[in-house]
Amino acid sequence: MKTTLPLSLLFFCFVLIHPGLTLAGHNLRICGLVEQINKEKNTATIKVRSLTCPGDQKFRLSDDLDRTTFSVGQNRCFVIDSNTCSDTAMHTILTIDKRKGE
Repeated sequence: MKTTLPLSLLFFCFVLIHPGLTLAGHNLRICGLVEQINKEKNTATIKVRSLTCPGDQKFRLSDDLDRTTFSVGQNRCFVIDSNTCSDTAMHTILTIDKRKGE
């Protein structure tokens, strides 16, 4: 009995903490049509189709990105530096997502 109680408590704590750990580090994948590129400010305006962040949104381009990967009129999927999309913040595009899809 003495050994099962600590193990049960450990298991219970792991179950409570586990969803937070699995969701904590994820970044949001977004798809949309590139409408404008501002090379001076290193930003892109994209008409986002993804339901998580719909509408015209402005994003910073990561320094690691090749600038030729974004052209006006292209549909692109990409990953941003957040797991949510906010109209009050300008998120940074970290990578281009080459998977097919939305």
